[in-house]
Amino acid sequence: MSKKVLILGHSFVRRLEQFVINSVDSRVNENLNLDCDEVCVYYRGHSGASLQRIRALGISYVRELRPDITIIHALSNELCKRDRTVDAFFRELVDFVISLRYGESVKSVVILQTLHRLAPVRRIRYGVNVHWFNSRVDALNGRIANYLRNVDGAAFFRLSGFWAPSARATKYCDDGVHLNEQGNISYYNNIRAVVVSSLKSLENGG
Repeated sequence: MSKKVLILGHSFVRRLEQFVINSVDSRVNENLNLDCDEVCVYYRGHSGASLQRIRALGISYVRELRPDITIIHALSNELCKRDRTVDAFFRELVDFVISLRYGESVKSVVILQTLHRLAPVRRIRYGVNVHWFNSRVDALNGRIANYLRNVDGAAFFRLSGFWAPSARATKYCDDGVHLNEQGNISYYNNIRAVVVSSLKSLENGG
């Protein structure tokens, strides 16, 4: 019986789904170019979604699909809010992970690293000081990575290909937030690596 993978999150997940649906590259498909007899991938991304909304919808999806692996990309939207602390977001995300692992019995929960933002090259509706925002991103990522080392069946995954200056110049849309086609190719490859690693871990009893 194939394993089920649920990819849950904000606009990055929704845009990734659209990217794979529209791609003409034979190496890119909705199932991450993995054997359908071994794994089945589901995308549930919602633009502008807060962690609260992702959690509410996510619990429903988990109960409906019963995934073996749930991958979460969240909190980029919340970190823009000056009236909320990084610590508050950290505690909310940890609580969500614990509820999935032990409340809903998801075998593997993976939190994806929150990405930095760039200064936009066009006017955007909701601007943010990118230096302030990125410092909050780093603080959150560090706390989550350290905490999840001690949670059985949960992991933090560092996204590669987005941090070098050359990557920043070629992989973001002009809003400085979302990923363009090249960015989504890197994002897709990262997601695929997460799934392959998680599947191997489950096979080994991890």
